[in-house]
Amino acid sequence: MENTVEIHLGGHLNFFDPDKRNELHVPISGEMRLSDMLELINLPSAEIALISINGEHVDLENTIVFPGDRIGFYPPMGGG
Repeated sequence: MENTVEIHLGGHLNFFDPDKRNELHVPISGEMRLSDMLELINLPSAEIALISINGEHVDLENTIVFPGDRIGFYPPMGGG
């Protein structure tokens, strides 16, 4: 899918998708700020502890995504 980004929603983050999907394919026409992508898919940044793009850890601020990227959003992990 050339003009899309593939998004994985880890943990409970699929709760924020209307269809409760863990994998999304979001069409984009060109580069986009990662923070704008969160708004596009209605995912609150406060719920995210880790973000990866194409297997590399990235920060939310100042990160650009491109068509063909694979993005993973992961919530904080608990344990005990």
